[in-house]
Amino acid sequence: MMVYSTIQLNRSIGEKQKRPAVAADQSKNYRPTPQKERQRHFYHMSKKVAIYIRVSSLDRAREGYSLAAQERTLRKYCSDKGYSVYELYADEGISGKRYGSRPAVQELMADALEKKFDIVLFWALSRFTRSVSDLYQTVNTLNNLDIDLVSYTEAF
Repeated sequence: MMVYSTIQLNRSIGEKQKRPAVAADQSKNYRPTPQKERQRHFYHMSKKVAIYIRVSSLDRAREGYSLAAQERTLRKYCSDKGYSVYELYADEGISGKRYGSRPAVQELMADALEKKFDIVLFWALSRFTRSVSDLYQTVNTLNNLDIDLVSYTEAF
């Protein structure tokens, strides 16, 4: 039988405090299973991130889309999250329509197949690709490799 305590009267302050629910039969010598210990260790490990940035000739005129602005923002994001940047992949002045014409994205995918990083980070989906079929194929490939795709400006 397990007994849980949820509220205790704090007499020195004179107000009620919530206590975390703790099983009465749980001893102070509790040790997690090796599997739980590995899971806890995994969450504290630094993830390796591949940053992909791209700007086409049309985007150069738009403020905030420059390669330098994308790189600065994405590196700060990694720093704030405690991630390490594996590599920066940049395509400058190249359309996002097809992967075949972008050397940096081809290099990124080759490194992904070798599992050199855990996350692909980019500014926005439009910076990564403008082709739905390329996006579908890439998501499928990266999911099979347990590599996450993260857009800084969008949730998907």
